[in-house]
Amino acid sequence: MTGRQFVHAKLSVLFIYEKAKAKVVLGGGPDHLVWGFDHGDGFSVRDLKKGLDDIKPPNGNYVMEWNNWVPKKVGIHAWRAEMGIIPVLFELVKRGISVRTAVCPICEDELESAEHLMILCVFAQTLWSAISSWCKVPSIFAFSVKDLLGLHRFLHFPKTKAKAFNAVCMTTIWCIWRSRNALVFEGKLINLNNVVGEIKVLSFM
Repeated sequence: MTGRQFVHAKLSVLFIYEKAKAKVVLGGGPDHLVWGFDHGDGFSVRDLKKGLDDIKPPNGNYVMEWNNWVPKKVGIHAWRAEMGIIPVLFELVKRGISVRTAVCPICEDELESAEHLMILCVFAQTLWSAISSWCKVPSIFAFSVKDLLGLHRFLHFPKTKAKAFNAVCMTTIWCIWRSRNALVFEGKLINLNNVVGEIKVLSFM
């Protein structure tokens, strides 16, 4: 990290701290604390993530690291997912396209955004847990697709192993999308073991 990047990161942390820290509210009733991202229902991780997404400065210097060990279509899909421009239901709604529902077709619990489909969905979380066990890495935890695509930089792997792990992450993102489309367009139920097996086969190839 360069000196400029370090200063920028430090200022970002201070800005987020000032925004999120609790404030004392004095009124007619008992005094109480209100945290910076309160939406009326108290503290929640979801509100914290949304608040951080709203205030964190954009990183104009970020460029996805392309990996020539995966097919171009897999790399392009990972790039599109990181940019948030894959045609998930929530993105279609934002673009004025009429859809029956914008809820995730896999878990049927939250709106289907790229981050939800690839990271937050119960199926995705279980899949990433299986992948972390297979690759013998700590449990995979990410807030965004960009985090997934940059995990290999923080595992202290040799260069070749890091590149291989990055290829596995891209392949996993690709297989999640394929499984989702098979469910939506062909009615094929998603089987975790089958998806893990597909990821392993494609990664070895």
